[in-house]
Amino acid sequence: MPIAIFFLISNIYLVIAPFVPPSAGQNLYEHLPYYLHCVVGAGILLAGAVYWVFWAKLMPKLGGYELVKENRVGSDGWSSSVFERRAIVKS
Repeated sequence: MPIAIFFLISNIYLVIAPFVPPSAGQNLYEHLPYYLHCVVGAGILLAGAVYWVFWAKLMPKLGGYELVKENRVGSDGWSSSVFERRAIVKS
């Protein structure tokens, strides 16, 4: 349990630390805010989440289909996962 708590605290620090402003004279950017890379990273993560909700949740409901994951094995023995659209059968 102490290791898990230490891991949690260290990860909280790693999330918060980039948003703490640098001390005077330590800012590497002249015209950019110090937190810009954090905001851009969070924006990219948010854009990916919005894309996933649109592609995997909204489009199947609006289009009347479901996404089914299939594992395929090629002739060389490598496996891959493929999402296929299947029409929803109404009983």
